[in-house]
Parts: sequence; C-alpha cells; structure tokens
Amino acid sequence: MDDGEPFPLEGLFGETAVLFENQMPAIDQRLQGSERLTITMGFWPTWPVTRTYSAEFRTAGYWTARQLLSACDRQVP
Repeated sequence: MDDGEPFPLEGLFGETAVLFENQMPAIDQRLQGSERLTITMGFWPTWPVTRTYSAEFRTAGYWTARQLLSACDRQVP
C-alpha cells in the first residue's frame, strides 16, 4: 500500500482465494491512510518460474465500505 511493506498471504481458502485473516487489523489500518493498493501474484503451476503480475487499485472509499460491512455483519444473528 503506497509502496509500503507487502503483507504475505497466510494461506489458501479453496482453490482460488487467499487468506489474510490474522493480518486484517494491520491491513485495515494501512488501507485507511493509503491512496492505492497494489496486488502482485503468480500463477500455479508455473510460479515462481514465470513472472508475477501486478494490479493497482485506488483505495478511495475503502474505510467507509469496511465500516458498513462490519455494521452489516453485526446485524446477522
């Protein structure tokens, strides 16, 4: 985020998703003050032999969306 230290993935969730569960408080804090987020990934089965790919996202509105999601989660019994 904004050229800061990357967050390593914690594990896999299924075949197509990654986990950052334990790092979410730190990720939320960094995203709150960031303007952009870069995600870099490699693809199996050739990674790390082949190159990685990066995508950059603007983070405007992230914190508001995160707070609304948390409020929604509290409404579910």
